[in-house]
Amino acid sequence: TNGPGVGNTNGLRWGILVTLDRCNVESNYSTEVNTLDIAEGYTLFSISYNHENDGLLIANHKGASKIFYKNEDLNDWELIYSNDEQTLHDIVFLDNSSAITVGNGGLILKTINSGRSWRTINVDTNLPLFSIAFYDSQNGVIVGRNGKILLTKDGGEEWWESDNEHPYFLRDVDYVNENELFAVGYSGTILRSFDKGVNWTENSIDLNENLSSIIFLNSSTGVAVGQNGLVIRTIDGGNTWSQINVNSKRSFLGVHFVDQNYGYISGFGGTVLRSFDGGLTWESVTTGTNHALYDVLVNSNHSVTLVGEYGTIIDLNKK
Repeated sequence: TNGPGVGNTNGLRWGILVTLDRCNVESNYSTEVNTLDIAEGYTLFSISYNHENDGLLIANHKGASKIFYKNEDLNDWELIYSNDEQTLHDIVFLDNSSAITVGNGGLILKTINSGRSWRTINVDTNLPLFSIAFYDSQNGVIVGRNGKILLTKDGGEEWWESDNEHPYFLRDVDYVNENELFAVGYSGTILRSFDKGVNWTENSIDLNENLSSIIFLNSSTGVAVGQNGLVIRTIDGGNTWSQINVNSKRSFLGVHFVDQNYGYISGFGGTVLRSFDGGLTWESVTTGTNHALYDVLVNSNHSVTLVGEYGTIIDLNKK
């Protein structure tokens, strides 16, 4: 999940990555495909970095979940949390020390010490929660199954339900600005709010494919991705959407931009696409893996990290 505008300029999902140099994607990039040994067999679902370059990573396997932590000064990820009964889906830093993760059964966990300890935030739902986004360290939103949308204005200590009357399967949510948000989900669902997530209206768009991820680059331009190679783009603030041909039928799982031009898409079969023009055109990037890649982050130096099946971590770094 992303934060306000591109790259989460309030520091919610930034990451500074270790420079690696196994093989060239192109002459000015290096890439390395690694397996997180302590998460072998697990699928890495979501990754988040703070401004101090500390990282949090969630992994799932057969209903069990783990959270890993890495300090900027350390090369290795360490296990800091395990849950044998509930799957986690998304994680995000609110500031340099606070973070929240969400998952099945209405599970919400919060840390105020970069993941060293976690406590459960009680909410009145048992539905799976799939995505979380914060505009700043206080104001956030969670989306999930059956159109469940939860809101907070105190850094995730208390949550209440929005007045969403659309019972859709929602997979991702993003802020355009402090007041405006978009949520996407199954069967081409696009919901829009103009009042900080309290009320939502449905965008009319002729799509049947599931949407899995959305990001707004600025107040006008947004990109959403989904099933069967689906990429859609808006340049009028979400009033209308156009389908972008990317010459792929792979289903996409994540999209992230660092600025108004430079972004990445990740998906099944190790698929990675890159754009230099705000999502208007896309080119394929060879990664050396066939594993599904569930999340992607791009930092201000245009370095990229992707995570996915079987503990796969891919770093693409500008030389």
